[in-house]
Amino acid sequence: MLLQELTVKQLREQLEERDVDSSGLKIVLQARLEHDLKKNGDDPKTFHFQSAEQVILSKFESVSQKIDETSKISLSLSQKIDETSRKNNEKLEEVSRQNNEKFEEVSRQNNEKFESVSQKIDETSRQNNEKLEEVSRKSDEKFESVSQVIKDVCRQNDEKFEEVSRTFDKMQKSVETVEERSNN
Repeated sequence: MLLQELTVKQLREQLEERDVDSSGLKIVLQARLEHDLKKNGDDPKTFHFQSAEQVILSKFESVSQKIDETSKISLSLSQKIDETSRKNNEKLEEVSRQNNEKFEEVSRQNNEKFESVSQKIDETSRQNNEKLEEVSRKSDEKFESVSQVIKDVCRQNDEKFEEVSRTFDKMQKSVETVEERSNN
């Protein structure tokens, strides 16, 4: 909306936002706003103003987009965690299966080497447990990191929503004040 299209109410809102005197007739308000625009390096003839509703809608859209992005990130991270867990389980099952096959083969071939084979299996099992613990620890760390990111994004979204709500409340009070003034 251009300067000449603004109503007296809208002119006053624009002037109040800029901490400029908002009293007087429409032509005086237009002149003040035009002067302020020029002072800030804007062209009064082409400068487009947003209504209070457009500003609120724009902020709500921004918050909504951030929530959508957060949800997508959360879903993506959850899928990655699930995929990593699935792959780790498959690897663990494969290692376990291979160990069992080796044990049976060695047992059938050489009973006298049982002690040596048993030690190798114990060592492999210990290593597998260490690997499993390491994988589990890394998965826990990644999950904690992802959880913290999600919490931070949710907190930021909550703060932005509160800010938008406060702005909306202020605008609503300003509208009510202006309406009361115009009724008086």
